[in-house]
Amino acid sequence: MRIVLALASVLVVSTAAHAQVGGRASLYGTAGFGGRVDADVDDAPDLDVGDRDLSASFGGGARLEMPVIGPLMLGGQIEHRRVEVTPYNDALIGNGSGREGVTDFDLWASLNFSPVRGPVGLDLYLGVPFGPSLLTADDYRARGLNVGAMAGVRLLFGPVGLFVEGGYRRHMFLVRENTPDYRTYWQQAVVNAGAAFRF
Repeated sequence: MRIVLALASVLVVSTAAHAQVGGRASLYGTAGFGGRVDADVDDAPDLDVGDRDLSASFGGGARLEMPVIGPLMLGGQIEHRRVEVTPYNDALIGNGSGREGVTDFDLWASLNFSPVRGPVGLDLYLGVPFGPSLLTADDYRARGLNVGAMAGVRLLFGPVGLFVEGGYRRHMFLVRENTPDYRTYWQQAVVNAGAAFRF
């Protein structure tokens, strides 16, 4: 019984400490590096419409998160980035410029740890974004899903923080046009950097 009470006390104290942190609103720039695009055609599984390189992608995002219990924070984020796929010509898509925009509408879950507290603090966190995505190209659009894993560090100056985070993102889009339906898969390393504001 004493062990249960001790664990409950630790949980309450930890929850209270994180509750004092409050929510965070973040604005950041995002960049993707490396990566590949692969695709599968429903009616022609042997047709090669993928296996392309992803050039570096750049964009921005906004995130809102709130403490839930202990180190767990939940929220949402919106990201948009522009990317170029090369080479960009095949029998299905045609000869476009290859410039495409990807917008993610994600749920965000993270575990946050604060090894340094005070006037200047330090946060470490692991986060998982996941949710629906929209791809817009010169001659087609596609809806899909995305998931990722991110690790970050946040330097705190009172209610304001600066952060950098890195990780991996994977997208899956289902393309339905005047061609056979096909799924395209994107994967890329991602680095985000920006500012977080406590409220």
